[in-house]
Amino acid sequence: MMRSLTRCVLPVAMLWAAGCEPSTGLEDVEPCPQLAEVPNHGCARIVVMVEGPPKPWPELYGWSVYAVSVRRGRDFVFGSASHVEAGVVQLLLIRNEPPTPGLEDSASVWVHARMLAHPPEPEPPSEFAADSVLHVARFAPTGERPRVGRVRLTLQRR
Repeated sequence: MMRSLTRCVLPVAMLWAAGCEPSTGLEDVEPCPQLAEVPNHGCARIVVMVEGPPKPWPELYGWSVYAVSVRRGRDFVFGSASHVEAGVVQLLLIRNEPPTPGLEDSASVWVHARMLAHPPEPEPPSEFAADSVLHVARFAPTGERPRVGRVRLTLQRR
């Protein structure tokens, strides 16, 4: 497991540090979807490179990666993703309200990644390690392809 993780994550991390953009599978980005349940006005995509904390890790653990608006309004639904190990995570943020006319459609968001320790039931999971970063998400209108934002998070034990 560690050997395969090292082969995948370290080369991507080195490319990132060198200023190169790693392949994320988002080179041909899908257009922003129109949601049936809620009218929406566009989307933003963020690729998050998640580096796990130093080992040892809890015996049972899970990951949580998500973004929330800095603004306390309802300008977009927060984006989230779940996965089983560190690496590249893709977030899709959906704008609920129309953007301000004449301005670039962007929003400041907090991008968070957490490793949760899962103790035996009935105790809830606890945060084992986390990191977050402030990022400017750039939205595209529904039906158009958004630019992809990229961030890197290195989880530290709490």
